[in-house]
Amino acid sequence: MKRIKIRPHLVDHSLIKPVSSSSLAKKSSEALVIRRNPAIQQSIATKDNSMILNLIGLVILCIIGYIMYNRYLNRDTMETQKRHSIIGFNHYVTKKLDEESSKSS
Repeated sequence: MKRIKIRPHLVDHSLIKPVSSSSLAKKSSEALVIRRNPAIQQSIATKDNSMILNLIGLVILCIIGYIMYNRYLNRDTMETQKRHSIIGFNHYVTKKLDEESSKSS
């Protein structure tokens, strides 16, 4: 298979204005000077919510852990309740079938 070596031109270079060297030097010197405003630094520090998000995640994990531990402790009673409900339903069905068979006869 032959590889295409033509690269597409995504930018029309005729629309871009040429940059003069004096304005480029001016921008590079401005980039080196970094002025920091203390008010901006304080607002950045207050916007850091990672600690709050970590605490929320920890609380959610603790709640889920408590629910699972509670289910583990109550496992026997839940199984007993399920068995009783199944036995009760079976008793109800057999009783209704006996009543239907006695009415038919």
